[in-house]
Amino acid sequence: MGESPTGVGNRPGVRILDELTLEEYAMLAVGERDGYLDEVLDEYGRRLRWALTGDPAQPSRLDEPARIALIARFVPVLVGLVGRNWIETRETYSGRWHDTSAMSADDLTIALRDPANWLPPPGTRQRGLTITTTACWAAVRQAAEAGRRISPVEQHTTGSA
Repeated sequence: MGESPTGVGNRPGVRILDELTLEEYAMLAVGERDGYLDEVLDEYGRRLRWALTGDPAQPSRLDEPARIALIARFVPVLVGLVGRNWIETRETYSGRWHDTSAMSADDLTIALRDPANWLPPPGTRQRGLTITTTACWAAVRQAAEAGRRISPVEQHTTGSA
């Protein structure tokens, strides 16, 4: 059997990583590189190809209708990861992360309903929604990869101030 998308296999203690959905993996992968929301659907498509072929270098083959159809599926994924304190979302009109603050839950919900934030017209980024992983996610991942089990409470608060 192949290696898991995080490269940690099924060692004891990595259950939290093994339980992530492909959608969550895609969201966290983009967040770990401080990416734009519009990169998530292609990351998901790439991970689908990886799961089918075993080759992590396979590009996404999702066409625009398939990507549009996935938007509603990804909204609760992002909201859930924000709720777990694993992902933070910001509007970066200026393109500079530190010029902005994290979006409120209400603003995020409204922004996620706009398909242009997921699939902006070529050459634009509409609202410039960026996602990044948090210190909490980094601590959860580090603990899991080290084989330590952490409680559900720690999964929401580890690494946070």
